[in-house]
Amino acid sequence: MTASIAFRAAKILRGARDFIADPSHWVKFSFGMKGDVDAPDELQVADRVCSLGALGKAAGLDGWGCLMTDEAFLAERYLQDVVTKIDDFLSVPEFNDARETTHGDVVAAFDLAIEEACKIVRKEAEEIFPDGQKDHTP
Repeated sequence: MTASIAFRAAKILRGARDFIADPSHWVKFSFGMKGDVDAPDELQVADRVCSLGALGKAAGLDGWGCLMTDEAFLAERYLQDVVTKIDDFLSVPEFNDARETTHGDVVAAFDLAIEEACKIVRKEAEEIFPDGQKDHTP
């Protein structure tokens, strides 16, 4: 059985958030870095990533086009929806790289995006079991 796209997007958001929760894993002005070297096409070995790079890393993807899977794209959309409400940022990269954006701001944005994704997952579950039925036997 395949999980819903919203569930898979929530897992990507959580994996990205967990990785950059350590401030030493987060970076501005670079998609991904390995040591002091820019490594945008090697996210899986990067030790520091921006917000979008974290999504790609969590999705198990590499490179600039890494958010082109449905679930990675949806994860980015959830994060995009959050950051556009913060000081009118136009994009996730603009938010991530803004002078005033702190590591704590980025982690908080991921938390809000995860919360939104989970609301969709719960709604999907309610559509399957609208009465909250726990016993699924016929």
